[in-house]
Amino acid sequence: MFRNPGKDELVIVTFDQDYRSSNLSNAMKKRQYWTKEGGKWRIVYEGAG
Repeated sequence: MFRNPGKDELVIVTFDQDYRSSNLSNAMKKRQYWTKEGGKWRIVYEGAG
């Protein structure tokens, strides 16, 4: 997790995702960009990282 200095309303999170279902198995690194709007956090971007 990275909080941008001087921009407390932006957080970048990088993590490994291991997804499995009955017909799919996938492991990958993901990155999400979170922003705080109206006092609530929301994801503004999610992709491979």
